[in-house]
This record gives sequence, structure tokens and C-alpha cells, in this order.
Amino acid sequence: MMNLFTKAFRRYLLGRVFRFQFTASEDPGISLERLNASGIEALHIYVHIPFCKHTCPYCPYNKVPWDAELAGQYFPALKAEIITYADVIGRFQVPSIYFGGGSPAISPLDLVDGLTLLREVFLITGDVCLEITPAECSKETLRVLKDAGVSVISVGIQSFKNELLNLIGRSYDGVTALKALKNTVELFENVNVDLMFALPHQTLKELESDLKTAIDNGATQITVYPLFTFPYSTIGRYKRLKRVKMPNFMVRRRQYYFVYDYLVSEGYEPVSVWSFMKKASNSKSVKYSSVTREYYLGFGAGAGSYFPWGFYLNTFPVQAYIERLSMGKLPTSLEFAFNKRMDDLFWLYWRFYDTVISKQEFEKRFGKDPKVKRIVEFFRKVGFLTDEGGYFRLTKRGAFWIHLAQNYFALNYVNTIWSRALIEPFPELIEF
Repeated sequence: MMNLFTKAFRRYLLGRVFRFQFTASEDPGISLERLNASGIEALHIYVHIPFCKHTCPYCPYNKVPWDAELAGQYFPALKAEIITYADVIGRFQVPSIYFGGGSPAISPLDLVDGLTLLREVFLITGDVCLEITPAECSKETLRVLKDAGVSVISVGIQSFKNELLNLIGRSYDGVTALKALKNTVELFENVNVDLMFALPHQTLKELESDLKTAIDNGATQITVYPLFTFPYSTIGRYKRLKRVKMPNFMVRRRQYYFVYDYLVSEGYEPVSVWSFMKKASNSKSVKYSSVTREYYLGFGAGAGSYFPWGFYLNTFPVQAYIERLSMGKLPTSLEFAFNKRMDDLFWLYWRFYDTVISKQEFEKRFGKDPKVKRIVEFFRKVGFLTDEGGYFRLTKRGAFWIHLAQNYFALNYVNTIWSRALIEPFPELIEF
């Protein structure tokens, strides 16, 4: 039923001709001329480091166990990919860099080496953001990252409760998680804390305790999300996690509303459907987000790139990525081609995720589009959106339903694509 509804909704917005599919691609077709013609003056950068010393069974991202020999091949390949694109587009402006994984800080000196190269070949004008696990938050590692110019950091704590950490297969305890946060806050002004909610048997009291601990210890942003049980991840095959499953609707809504109300009462404001940022008392507070950059260039195995003409994925298997670059070829594997209509809808999807939509930009893109305007008006009438001067803003109710829709629709797409890409380096066609 959900698949039928999704296809009908897509057809309503895009017509019968547009195909939702990834096709084989060896090159995203990026050039300075094409970027200029598209009105693109800057590209954000994403860098994927797939290595983990402990691979969490619920994690859906492209990752491999730490292997020093493989890493010794991966990081030079990563630098080769960066140089290849720099040769094509020159010293292009980069408003932000985001390191994700895996565990990006697993080899701090290699990461710093890559960041140094990025600064040499591109014009970096904004923040350098990085996600990190508690196990890597030693003062020594954090100092190396700080000195290299990392300015926004996200600690993947998930919970400070030992029972919940054991339940989801984390390799550290609550004491380690708290120490990691304290170490990070000592050095960084902008610190996001990832927490999970609606875990099996998790109570509102336990959830409140986790939120309070993060607040009391200096988190400038808190991101909360439920467990994503992707079929292709190892969670379904992990004996200790067989009883872990996606939370039911009522539990999820009750705990999401609790998180929302609690953080707002503590002086935080929503900056995405998952994230809440402490209201700034100065101009130094920076929002941490891994997914809402407008156009970006991705480096690394499984990294994505987003341009006005399409979305591209690098090959996922690390060895295939290395081999491709050793042959002097780009590691591009798949292309989801866009038209102008799809690019506008993609923009709108991520603005819903941000919880704020500029009415000026909305009118520019959809001013003569009755279909999209009807959807936005429906959202306003049912209480999902408020009209506040120059912006539409998601309400608490709207944020909950958008996050729920993302789980059932967008994450289903991710599962379809990644389940193939993880095992097949260069698929010919993936339809969804």
C-alpha cells in the first residue's frame, strides 16, 4: 500500500515520464563551465572515511573494520580523487567541509593530511565539521583536530545509560560517553550530541536524564533520532539485537513530543526535524548538519555528490574505490539524473527537513505551480506549518510527521539503493 501511495504521489508531482532510477555512470560531468552555467558559485564538500574499530550493528552507513594496510591504500586514493576534481574546477569556493563515516577521526593524522590538501586546492571559506565516536575523544586527538581547523564537532553518544548502550551494541559505557563530551566541550565551542530515543523499554525518565546530561555538560546542539533498522544492515543478524526493532507509532510520537517540548523549554530551538540548537547568545554558534547543504561534492567510497543536474554516488566497496583511482579513473558508480523540476522538489524536501522554508525562494521556484502550493496550503491548514512573515515554519506536529515520512519513504529508497551498492561495485540499474 505504501509503495502504491508513493508512486502515485511521485506521478502527481513529476508526471509519468520522469523515472526514479539510478543508472551506471563513470563521471558526474562536472566542469567549471557547467557549474558557471548552472549559477553555482560554491560547492560544499563531504568526505567519507569508512573505517571503524567497532562496527555498530545498527549502523546503516558504508563502513568496514579498521585495517591499517587497507587504510594505507585508501587515504592516498582519497587524495588522488580530490586532486582529480581540483584539476577540473580549480580553486573553487567551499562554504563548508563535512567529514563522515565510519569513524572519520580513526586516523587523525591522515584526516589532517586530507584537510590540508583540501585547503591547498580549494578556497575554504566556512566551517569544517566532523563526527566522532566517544572512544576517539581523547584530549590528544581532539587537540590535533582543533589545531587542524575543525570547528564543529558531533559526538555520537546515543545514550549515557549502560543498559541502552549494551542493547544497541555500543562498545563503551556511560562514564566513557560523559568523559568524551567533557573533553570535547573543553576545546570546541560548537558541539552536537547525537542521542537515540524510543529504544525498547526506554522510559521518559531515562530519556530526560540523557537530555539533561547533554545540556548540563555543554552541548550547543542536540540531535535525537530513533533506531533505523535497515534490512541490509547487520542488525537483523545480530543475536543480541533480535529484540530491537523500529518503535511503534504511539511510543515514537510520545517520546518525540517530549524531546521537543523539553529542549524548547531549556532554551533550544529546532533547526531540523531531528536537531535542536541552543539559542545563541553570541555570533559564534554554528548549526551542525550533515545533509542539508544545497550543492556538494563528495569524496570517498560511497560518497554522494549533488549538482543541479543530478545526484551521484561513488562505488561503495573500498577495494573497488582504490582500484578505480589507481587506474586513473573516477570512482563514480551511479547517477540519478535531475531535471529542473526534480531539483526544485529536492530543494523543498530538504527545507522541510530544516523546518524553515523561505517564502521568497519558494515563490521563485513554485510561484506558478498549483500542485506544490496546494500541498503547502494543506500542511498549513492541518497545523503542520505556520506562516511567519517571510517564512513557513514546521510546527511540532509537522516536524513529527515529516520525520515519520522520512522513515517510511526516503529511508526505504536508501535501503533499496545501498543494499545493491554495498555488494555490487558498479550496478547497471537500480529502480525505486
